[in-house]
Order: sequence, then structure tokens, then C-alpha cells
Amino acid sequence: MVEGPILRAENAKGDANTILGKAQDVLNNLKGATSAQDSATIAINKADNDITDAEADLTQIESETSAASEKSDMSLKAIELLKIRLEALRKKYIENDIKVKQAEDAAQRASETALVAETRANELEMDYSPTASQLDSRYNLTKAARAKAQDLKDRADRLAGETTNKLDKLRKMQEDFNKNEMTLNQLADNIDELNRNMTIYLQVITKKSREYYKCKT
Repeated sequence: MVEGPILRAENAKGDANTILGKAQDVLNNLKGATSAQDSATIAINKADNDITDAEADLTQIESETSAASEKSDMSLKAIELLKIRLEALRKKYIENDIKVKQAEDAAQRASETALVAETRANELEMDYSPTASQLDSRYNLTKAARAKAQDLKDRADRLAGETTNKLDKLRKMQEDFNKNEMTLNQLADNIDELNRNMTIYLQVITKKSREYYKCKT
């Protein structure tokens, strides 16, 4: 007669230990998801600020390049300065691209970890024994953990969407870099050609001038 209650107590203890273990697993996964999500948010915010600054610089360079295209007296030195600025901006673009990809990876990890936490919480809820009244508080915590896991997953999905938008903006900036670089190279070639022609003209003028003075003497 005593064995029945003892056996039930042992079973209840085993169930409790199993549930507590899974509850700790859920908690660990939630912490991991939160940490990954925080990393993604920080990376996205930093990249967003840098992209805004880079876009402003690129707009200014585009304006100066456009103005240079309309001036035949644009010096090679000015062209080279624009190209140096464009190259510096390209390096910033590469840094931003790395940051956004890091944010994308972190957001993906957050989503995956939150999904694992949600799955563990569901398993924990299914394994919970209604007869184990002493675990009521753990059961309520499990439901809260599952809700938090879903919230984290939703936030991670939104972060993933934001990183995609940032990558699209960076790709557009890369296209603008290439376009401006081609324009600057063309301007440099045109100025080289003008300088060569001017040298030829000066040589001809000098020669004619010498011939003229020679004839006068």
C-alpha cells in the first residue's frame, strides 16, 4: 500500500525534474535570441547612420561631377581629388556592407533561436502534468516564455526585413559609385586630350612666331 504513493511521488519528482530541465532550456534559448537580436539592432543602427552620411557625400560628389562635366577648364587635380573622395566613400560602403551582413546574420540567429525557444515551450506545455499542482507556477512561466519567444521571433523577422532594405540601398550606392567613377575617368581622359592638343597648339604657335620674327629680321 505504501509503494503506490511512493511510486507516484518518484514519478512526480522525475516529471518535475524533466519539466524544470526543459524550462531552463527555454530560458537559455530566449536569452540567446535576445542577445543576437540586440547585436542585430546595434549593427543596423550603426550601418543606418553611416549609410545616411555616405549618401550625403555621394550626392555632393555627384553634383560636383555633373558640374565638372559642363566645364572644359576642369583641372586634372580637381578630378583626382574627386576620385580620392569617391574611393574613400567606396571604403565606407564596404564597411557598411559588412555591418549590414553581420546584422542580417544576427537577425537570422535571433529568429532561429527564438523559434527553438518557442518549440521547447510548446513541448514543455504538452509534457506538463495537470495533476502536478506544485508546478502550476512553472506552467504559467512556460506560457509566458512561449509568448516572449513568439515576440522575439516577430521582432527578428522585422529586423531581417530591415537588413534586406539596407542591402538594397547599398547595392544602389554601388551602382552610383561605378557611374561616378566612369564619369570621372572620362573627364580625366578628356582633359588629357585637351592638354595634348594645347601642347601641340603652343608648339605650332611658337614655331610660327619664331618664323615670323625671323622673317622680320
